[in-house]
Amino acid sequence: MKVHVTVAWAIKERIGNEWVTILEKFNLLTTYGLTAFAAAPSGGYVAPVYLIIEQTKTTLVSSYIAGVSSIQTVADPTIGGDNQLVLGVGQVGQETVTYSSKTGSGPYTFTLTAPTINPHTSGDFVCRAVRSADTLASVVSEAQYDPTYAAGKRVAQTAFYSPATGQNTMQFFIAGIQATSIYFSHVGLADSPTIGAGNLHNYAAFGYNHNNTNDVEIDVTWALTTS
Repeated sequence: MKVHVTVAWAIKERIGNEWVTILEKFNLLTTYGLTAFAAAPSGGYVAPVYLIIEQTKTTLVSSYIAGVSSIQTVADPTIGGDNQLVLGVGQVGQETVTYSSKTGSGPYTFTLTAPTINPHTSGDFVCRAVRSADTLASVVSEAQYDPTYAAGKRVAQTAFYSPATGQNTMQFFIAGIQATSIYFSHVGLADSPTIGAGNLHNYAAFGYNHNNTNDVEIDVTWALTTS
């Protein structure tokens, strides 16, 4: 029997009296997270109940039609070992592209291994694609959700429940006056409440901009299936 793990993220805003889903994404388990998860039945698991909010991003210099083989960005959002970018992260036309070379010093030109599928607009956000080898060192600019009352701390899990067999949903809540004007380029889960500490268990390119005063709910649903 094979066991498959998927992790789905949904971000919701309280608009009026309703929680409205703004964005849904899947993420990957890091190499560390997968091994740690396998240790859970033995009791050797430190649960990743703290939210990582990564801000690193850049923008496209120009607008591009579908089918281009190179793109330019204002800055370089990648780290050592990367070979992929996420164009239009969080938007309808989001796509992940692989690049074979990177030149320049601002703007940067990325030569792609295959043409783009979607058109993209000047100013669209671009971030690095996550990798299973990512660790906490891959989180370059982690945001404080509340620098006044929770300086240097991550958002802690508020609640959890099981929506179906083999599933568990973790819930994180952020007040509208917290995480103000923060762009969530990536999100992930860690096992320490302190920014810069602990281990990165899973990670995703997200693309959510909290540029209003709406309360935010983030649901992270782990699902185990067998085959």
